[in-house]
Amino acid sequence: MSKIYFPQNGLEQLQSIFGLQNSPIWDAVIVSFDLELLKPGAPDISQMGVSILDTRCLSLDISKSTGSLLTRHFVIGGQKRGGQKRFRRERMKFYFGTSEYRTDDRVNEVILKQLYIQDEIKGQEYRKIILVGHGLRSDLAVLQKRGIFIQEIPTIIAKFDTTYIATEVLGIKSSLYHLLKILDCPHENMHIAGNDANYTLRALLLLTYYGLRPLVSCLDAIKYLKYFKYLGLERLPDITERNAMIRASKPVWRREDFTLIALDSGSISFLVDT
Repeated sequence: MSKIYFPQNGLEQLQSIFGLQNSPIWDAVIVSFDLELLKPGAPDISQMGVSILDTRCLSLDISKSTGSLLTRHFVIGGQKRGGQKRFRRERMKFYFGTSEYRTDDRVNEVILKQLYIQDEIKGQEYRKIILVGHGLRSDLAVLQKRGIFIQEIPTIIAKFDTTYIATEVLGIKSSLYHLLKILDCPHENMHIAGNDANYTLRALLLLTYYGLRPLVSCLDAIKYLKYFKYLGLERLPDITERNAMIRASKPVWRREDFTLIALDSGSISFLVDT
């Protein structure tokens, strides 16, 4: 199994990536990645979450910035995993959109799609990826067991583990839960992979703020850092109404179990080619 390395000077690299050294911000997509497993250390994935921040969406004018975090949550199903029942249960705990169902045989495909993002401006090219996670080494080891070697993916130009960034900034090594409490970052329903991916990216932005704010005097750089703090402390969405609608539609979901599986396998489609 290949050795996975992380930078020893993570904060310094983040300062360069975000253009806080009187240099241009890197043109990249920051992808926060989280896996939940059926069993610790096993390659069987029960959930996957990704949360992204596109540096192209950042603006020095905070009021015009469109850099909010886009987050996705995948529930991995199968006959031995409680499939649709678990999907219905876990999607009600996800804060940042609509959960998606995938079967186990498509997991690697879904993972790679998050790491090969088409460049809408440059056509056939892919965006550069900065990969982030909390305890990311463990998740990448799981990917290796599944035949995905992160060092062989050319789009990934940097990777960070917030465990190490927290040690550099705060002098502590802790779980994601305790780190979020220290940072006063809103968090509920953890161990839902989409939520944890979002929280990890928030934690990275807050650690960047607290670690670099004392070192930065440029007004433009301060604007960026303040915006990172805003994103990190942003309130969680209210999912009460959404979940009420899900509960009301529960009988329908029982009839849709087979439809979900068919859609996922590509055997049916609601799109008509005219």
